[in-house]
Amino acid sequence: MKKQTFIFKALCMFALLTLVWSCGPAARVLEVESSVPALYPVGLENNSVAVFFPVEKLDTHGNYISVNDSLFMAQVAEGIAQEIESQLFLDQGAVFVFSHYPSDREYGLSYIQELSFVSNSDIVILLDSLNISKPMVVQNSGVEYGESYMMNYIYSVVHSLSLVYDGTSGEQLARISKSDSVYWEVLSRNELREEALVLRVLNSLPNVTNMLGNDISKRMFPEWVHQQRNIYVFPNPKWDEAYSFAQQFKWKEAMDIWLGELQSQDKVKVAVAAFNMAVACELTDRVELASEWAELSFKSYVLPGIISYKQYLKEKIEEEQPK
Repeated sequence: MKKQTFIFKALCMFALLTLVWSCGPAARVLEVESSVPALYPVGLENNSVAVFFPVEKLDTHGNYISVNDSLFMAQVAEGIAQEIESQLFLDQGAVFVFSHYPSDREYGLSYIQELSFVSNSDIVILLDSLNISKPMVVQNSGVEYGESYMMNYIYSVVHSLSLVYDGTSGEQLARISKSDSVYWEVLSRNELREEALVLRVLNSLPNVTNMLGNDISKRMFPEWVHQQRNIYVFPNPKWDEAYSFAQQFKWKEAMDIWLGELQSQDKVKVAVAAFNMAVACELTDRVELASEWAELSFKSYVLPGIISYKQYLKEKIEEEQPK
């Protein structure tokens, strides 16, 4: 009899816990695209842009196979222009690419204004230098690929410097220095001599230099990255409606519902509402206010993920502080 009573009490306790848990908050995932600020926010929007590359005598020395080769520089410049057109939704060819013949690397006000005048552009981008190291075969990297092929790995280091100027004032808006390691996989039927491997790599350099130009331009624009955020929801039509608003990025409507829940005597509901308010503020670029809401949520009730989210917001605020 005692055993049956114990089992009955245990079942009642389990049912009570299940009921309490089922009435508690559930985390739902919100898929968002977050904007990461540009590394070089020069503001190309609503401005005409021209890209220039220098024409100089071909030079090679030391460990470099190309130093300011005008052919490769032209391809990088084309890549810069193409990516700007893509980012600003411009027609192909809207960003012009020009060659120029600088007497030195001191670009004074009058020279920048002259380039701006001849290109009819507000912003002048100068590809100042492009150094490509001699392709190197990774030692002992030759591996058999299938029955009759060999795979070899080769790399080269590319250094570039791009300067962005205001065409009117001559002010330097950005100095973009890049170092990239480029890797190739070379597939051949037989084991090739190093000279033959390097030759194959050199033939592919035009495609590589164009992509390097694309990457230079990308640094002047915000980057959109895919992220996920949790929104807590109670089994209640009103909370479901707030989550639906959040999915549609109708933050005002969602926040109005969560603000109403802050008056609840239930500390868990207050914590959940404050947490959701923090997410809404973060995703609408009010990070400091988001941090305050996260702190209120933490003080009301410690939800799963709140501690790491508070730390994330703190670091995000520090990153946005002027240096």
